[in-house]
Amino acid sequence: EGTNQRKHIEDFKSTAYYKFYNSLINDKKLISAMKKYGYTGVFYNHPNFNKQAADFEENDTITVSKANANANDVISECSMLVTDYSSAFFECAYLKKPVVYTQFDHDDFVKRHIGTDGYYNYNTDSFGPICYDLDTSVDAIIKYLKNNCKIEEKYKKRIDKFFIYNDKNNCKRLINEVLKYD
Repeated sequence: EGTNQRKHIEDFKSTAYYKFYNSLINDKKLISAMKKYGYTGVFYNHPNFNKQAADFEENDTITVSKANANANDVISECSMLVTDYSSAFFECAYLKKPVVYTQFDHDDFVKRHIGTDGYYNYNTDSFGPICYDLDTSVDAIIKYLKNNCKIEEKYKKRIDKFFIYNDKNNCKRLINEVLKYD
């Protein structure tokens, strides 16, 4: 029908995706640390799964968005991004905001979606820790919370190497390149 929006999946709660993220959202250790350090969170489902938002159990610290995220607003306002494979991590990294990758299903994801790791190698290029289970994910997030969401030097160096320019002149450079062919 020309849309990526999917129908509500009745047995969605039995999926590894649901189990992982609902557990993360409601992890007592994580919620306690967020309260201690003064943070709240919003869980944004992939747009294809917005109809599943009601399946997730939110709490007084982490809410579950029922609408599509305005990526620009979310990225500019967030202190940290927790994601699995979303390319939003590039924007956060460009803004020098910490990224935690929660890739609990990495092997299955690679087989089902792209077949290989692709041009971006998470193990050597990632802008933050890659976590393959719930406990490691919670610990990585809490580590950033304790440090006021300051990006680790190791990842800052990767970001600086990855992005050639980190200034406010990207539009100017683009226009100058286009005008060369006018």
